[in-house]
Amino acid sequence: MVVATYRREKILPMALNFAVRQTRPPKEIVVVDASENWEATRDLILSTIATEHPEIRWVYVEAEHRSSTLQRNQGVLVATSDVLFLIDDDSMMYPDCAERIMEVYEADKGHKVMGVQSNFVDQLPSQSGLIEDHRQKVGMSERTTSYPTRDISETTLCPTRSRNSTLSPSASLTDSG
Repeated sequence: MVVATYRREKILPMALNFAVRQTRPPKEIVVVDASENWEATRDLILSTIATEHPEIRWVYVEAEHRSSTLQRNQGVLVATSDVLFLIDDDSMMYPDCAERIMEVYEADKGHKVMGVQSNFVDQLPSQSGLIEDHRQKVGMSERTTSYPTRDISETTLCPTRSRNSTLSPSASLTDSG
């Protein structure tokens, strides 16, 4: 999992908490931070969330450039996993999001799928008070955390056959078009 962030020290920990609580948790999380105070956020993440999840490989680095695209590229170079999730620093993943995405890759015996995208939904996922607990810890209001969230109820498959060709969500992985 790769996360590019900039000045999101309050919302990033909540996004990472949702990520580590997946029914299929990540093997590694790479955060590339372009904030001026990135070390303080790194220290907070590594001393709290990372210590609660030692089975995950944690890498938290300073961004070489302040650009979400370049930060993601930097994170991809650091990552070691075969499948990478590129999530936003305010993505609140539903508990089974990663599992459902990985099911798509595992069903693709022909290795045609190059990417899977989850969809935004208007309702925050609820995971045992995680949102309320986090709001209280960092003093966030309801309005501060009313970001759209991701769900994978309508997966979009994006194999790279040509620049203008993609499979529809209902297409079979064995289609040859």
